[in-house]
Amino acid sequence: MKRRVHLLSTPNVQVTADYYLDVFVGFTRRFAELMTELGWDVILYGGEETDAPCIELINCISKKEQEEHLQGRPYWHVPYDPSNPLFVTFNSRANALVQARKEPGDWVASIAGTAHLPIWQQHPELPFLEYSIGYKGVCAPYRIYQSHAWRHVVHGFTGLQYGRDTDDVIPHWFHEDEFPTRPTEPYVLFVGR
Repeated sequence: MKRRVHLLSTPNVQVTADYYLDVFVGFTRRFAELMTELGWDVILYGGEETDAPCIELINCISKKEQEEHLQGRPYWHVPYDPSNPLFVTFNSRANALVQARKEPGDWVASIAGTAHLPIWQQHPELPFLEYSIGYKGVCAPYRIYQSHAWRHVVHGFTGLQYGRDTDDVIPHWFHEDEFPTRPTEPYVLFVGR
């Protein structure tokens, strides 16, 4: 039986390379690639478009609705909060759509933590994973941090003194061809957090 993950994107953008400046889109696309390469079926919950590998793209919010909720603000100015109307719309639809598709053994994966918590609360029998934590609003029983520094920051502000067995760190991964080298200078420089 093939493993399946219900991958929740953020509701403010399309999960495409066009939004390469949005770090959450980049991580969602790479996580879909990674899980596909590992043999999992990815069911992606997002907007109308994606170029991420998945067996199904589930439209939870239209471009028109995104524009209406953003009210002229840039897409990166969206508060990641479950009471934000953008997340309320996305989460309510995703809840019903996960319900219609879930099977025993499936996982739910989020990059928005507490902003996606209402989805997991409706499907507590499915393991819930936050796969790239670099933010404060954590809630999942299974957590993957972007760095050891972020894990310690989150453990500190959540009052966790001795760590958790279900937490780990997987540093960001990139494709080599995203960083071309020149024959005369065979090195790559990457600066990031």
